[in-house]
Amino acid sequence: MIFNLSNPLLTLIKHDNLDKASISKLGKIYNETLVEGIIILEAANFKEHRIPGLVPWNVLKNAQGSEETSGTMILNRLNASSPNSM
Repeated sequence: MIFNLSNPLLTLIKHDNLDKASISKLGKIYNETLVEGIIILEAANFKEHRIPGLVPWNVLKNAQGSEETSGTMILNRLNASSPNSM
């Protein structure tokens, strides 16, 4: 659910030829969106259900603030995803 709610960010931009600085910034924004969703779900007492291939909540929360880590994670996400329904 969290990843699906964050997909519009990736859909609204053309991410084929982003430079390294832009990827880091995009990764930071994307990660902050994911972490905000996690915080809301945790406040509502939802628990994480681990799904193979998806980044665990604790990793996303620990990457917050690190543009390099967020940039790497967003690149992995972009490379792994196919066009979405949006």
